[in-house]
Order: sequence, then structure tokens, then C-alpha cells
Amino acid sequence: MRPVTSQALYRRICNLALSASKSESTDPSASRWKIVASVCLERFPIICPELDATQRRYKELVNAVELENSLLSEHEVRLMEDQKRLEQRKANLSEDTEDTVLTAQDFEDSSSQEFEAFKKRYMVGTENVTDKMSLKRCLSRKLVLVVHNPIKKRWLFPEAYLNDGETLHETSRRAISTLLDVDQFLLPYGYAPIGFHKFKYPKPVAKQNNAIGEKIFFYKCQLQQKNFDKCIKETKLDYKWLTHDELVQCIPPNYCSSVRKFLIE
Repeated sequence: MRPVTSQALYRRICNLALSASKSESTDPSASRWKIVASVCLERFPIICPELDATQRRYKELVNAVELENSLLSEHEVRLMEDQKRLEQRKANLSEDTEDTVLTAQDFEDSSSQEFEAFKKRYMVGTENVTDKMSLKRCLSRKLVLVVHNPIKKRWLFPEAYLNDGETLHETSRRAISTLLDVDQFLLPYGYAPIGFHKFKYPKPVAKQNNAIGEKIFFYKCQLQQKNFDKCIKETKLDYKWLTHDELVQCIPPNYCSSVRKFLIE
């Protein structure tokens, strides 16, 4: 059997999405599957992860080689010039009564203040907070948004059923718009789905809904890192921002096997 390439898999998903959208929008009775658009929303890392032992040793080696072979940096040259100017002023060899030049030490102080403001804004150093509704946790890792579906009673990605005359992409925007402003805070990866999952209803549920089950098409987008405190709307839905490890333990196993195909840490 020939292996399925990623390009072939992508074409297959697009064809499934196109045929599902057409059959659902033209004649709902012709399709016995409910079509769902779901959104995988990611928050990218804010800070670099901690280096492991091997990475630290390599970094120290590279730094030692670069230090041995390097010339003075602009900042080091500025420090030397500032020191000379200070010595001249002490010896009264300089006629300058006021030094209005931004010194290297001033630059270091302003940089330190900027760094402290960054740590305060993103709460750097509190990555182990237990509040999973907070976007300021696990700053060195990706986080993925999941919501508790009150009907299915499961933790899943935000999703919505396809309406008549709607495209799957429009449905995906509607699914996530209940939680945040799509145009302001989201950066979509494209108009085509990047994953697919389907499941069958139990017989009583299938009879009640007049459908075999659901076909879910996943879309992927990135959270714009501008103002985390105000991006999520007030909602009655329970939601969590989870790492990939936490996500695997939270969502249903069959659902997880389909989702893991397009999740990249």
C-alpha cells in the first residue's frame, strides 16, 4: 500500500469539506450527517523555554568561542568612552559642564526598566499558576483553547453546526465569535480545514436527530498577542487554556487521535 502524503491528505480533507458543504446547503435531507466546523485556537509561547543540560553546555561553549574571537561590541565601546569622559571630568580636563549624552549606563538602566515592565505585564516567573482560564500561564509553551460543550458534556474545541447557505469557514468564525472578537484578536491560517473527525451517534440519539452522526472539520488560528486581559468576552461557557500534554488528558480519546495529527508543539 502506498503511503499517504500530507499533500494528498490535505486534498482529501478539502474535497470532503467541499462535498459536505454543498450537500448540506443545497439539500439538507440528502445528507444524513451533521456538518460541524471547529476551531483550534493557539496561543504561541511568550518567552523562550528553559534550556536542558545539553543545550546549556553547547551555549556555554559557543559563547566562549565567540568571546575569544570577537571584537568589542558597540555597547562595550560606549562603556569605555563613558569611562574616559568621566575621568576627564574628574581631572577638570573637559570643559563640558553638563553631559547631555545618553551614556551606556543610562541605556542599561532603561533596558532593565523595560524588562521589568515586560515581566510585570506577562507575569513572568508565575508560569506555574493553577488557573487554567488564565492566558498568562505556561509562557514558554503553546496553549490551546477548549470549551466544555454542555450538550455533549465533553471538553472540545469551540464548534458550531453548519447553517443553510453558510460556508464552513463562516461557520468556524461564528463558532469562535461567541468567545472573542475574531477580527481583532485572531490570525487565521487559511480558509481550508486542516483536520477531520467523524463519529456516529448512539441509536436513540441518531433517531432523535435524524442523522447518523457528525462530520467535524477543524480550522486553525493563532491568538494575536496584544492584550490578553481583554480578549475573552464575558461568557457562561467553561473554558480552559491547556498545554498539549493537558489537552491529551482532557479531550475524548477518539477525538484526540484526530486532533493530534495537526497539533505541533
